[in-house]
Amino acid sequence: MGYGYAIELTPLHTLTLYNAVANDGCMVAPRLVREIRRGGEVVERPERRVLVDKICSSSALRKVRECLEEVGTTGTAKQFFRDTTLFKIAGKTGTAQFAQDGIKYSDGYYLGTMVLYFPADEPKYTVLTAMFTRRGRGTTYYGAGLSGPVEQQIVNYIYNRQREWYGRVEETDDAHYARTVKGGDIAQIREAAGELMPRVVSERRSGWGRTRVDSLGRVTVTPLADDPHTMPDVRGMGLKEAVFLLESRGLRVAFTGKGAVREQTLPPGAKIQRGQTVTLKLR
Repeated sequence: MGYGYAIELTPLHTLTLYNAVANDGCMVAPRLVREIRRGGEVVERPERRVLVDKICSSSALRKVRECLEEVGTTGTAKQFFRDTTLFKIAGKTGTAQFAQDGIKYSDGYYLGTMVLYFPADEPKYTVLTAMFTRRGRGTTYYGAGLSGPVEQQIVNYIYNRQREWYGRVEETDDAHYARTVKGGDIAQIREAAGELMPRVVSERRSGWGRTRVDSLGRVTVTPLADDPHTMPDVRGMGLKEAVFLLESRGLRVAFTGKGAVREQTLPPGAKIQRGQTVTLKLR
């Protein structure tokens, strides 16, 4: 979003366009009021009004969506949404110089923006953030650095409060334990699993480890080798923990899927060198 768009197009116009992309190309007029009541009785409920049936061809729409989704996985917002395995976002960041009301471009003012919709596969929400700043030493003025963290907090806040996105658990008197516990930092495993499971067995209290859960809900943690030149076994770990561990050993990490790591292209115990690439398959 260049700053000129903020003059010619309001944020509501911009959101309407992104909504159309998320809505299979159908552009719908925004509604600011869901219903009007008088004395508790609904007297008016604005109807859905379609502005454009299809803003572009289906093939063009697919390409646009692919580009928007890449922003959150390999693009400018990857540091905020790449490790999110629960959902994918589709969006765009933007950075524009600001000049208005006596402020010149040379004064170094910027508008950093990001707009996204999520979940990318079944969109429900569109979020736009614009932040105004002045360029300074040691500070960011790019849209991703300014608005990305805010978008991340807003998206997580919304997602974690939508009960329909989670499976319902019926209340019973029976004890229920997790079937699996992700591996990772041993201290964190002990703390988290200790609250949820009847027993956690680990010969070490720090470092990295894999986990196994038996039929009685007991968690056994097996420490990983500390040798930085040996490929660790990250199967069963979450993506965030696996990437942190592998990158700390100088490896480049690529991944596909979501969930926990199930496969790794470099076998456990293999000798590794800095700069090598390992691909993780999650499911």
